[in-house]
Amino acid sequence: MATMKQKSVMSKILGNPGKTITSAMREAGYSENTLNTPSYLTKSKSWLELLDIYMPEELLTKVGYEGLESTRTISAVSGKQAGGADTDFIEVPDFAVRHKYYETGLKLRKKLSDKIEQDIKMDFGDLTDDKLDEVIKQKSREVGAIEATPGEEASN
Repeated sequence: MATMKQKSVMSKILGNPGKTITSAMREAGYSENTLNTPSYLTKSKSWLELLDIYMPEELLTKVGYEGLESTRTISAVSGKQAGGADTDFIEVPDFAVRHKYYETGLKLRKKLSDKIEQDIKMDFGDLTDDKLDEVIKQKSREVGAIEATPGEEASN
């Protein structure tokens, strides 16, 4: 069951969507130690229960679909050579907003991350320093962290 502080944080976030979790926690009276590690709150069972109540999957799905259809209004001058004719307002796709919703959807589905994670299963204890440097460069190239230098591409 959620505590009063947890409910207060949820209320503050729902009342002001631009508010950060840390500022809402501060206003709710959380200690500095907890403020430095908000995952103590956000990964707790009771916080996840609050999310199920106030942000159910169905709502997130509905909002996600709406976001993927985002449009914006622009003005367009019509008439002969647009020289003082009528101004019309038209709806056009808002690709920047659509992209943000798409990206957020991928992150929620664990299909996209801001972090590059890769499991490397290798016994590094037996490698020389030169061989270890070579393995690090190769793995970095594989994840796009560094570019191959001329000549290295042909050898791979």
